[in-house]
Amino acid sequence: MTQIHPSVAGLYEAARLRGHDAPAVVARALNVSAQRLQNWEERGISKEGALAAQRLYGADANELLEGRFKPMATKSRDRIEDPASAPRQAGD
Repeated sequence: MTQIHPSVAGLYEAARLRGHDAPAVVARALNVSAQRLQNWEERGISKEGALAAQRLYGADANELLEGRFKPMATKSRDRIEDPASAPRQAGD
């Protein structure tokens, strides 16, 4: 079995933190084919893929591209939050 490119390992970790724990789910979420995801596993994620992952998973695109994604680097401001879980303001 071929080792997964570090950039895609980071993508899978960012996806796992969001509950996307299978490559097929990640491919669907990023709107790419399974074949493209397999190509990334061998060659590394594309710039477009890294930017899409940043929007979807909050992972820094540069860190993904460089293969140095760390879960702690996911910015809380980039996370998608459920509006119902937001604190209510007085008068709401």
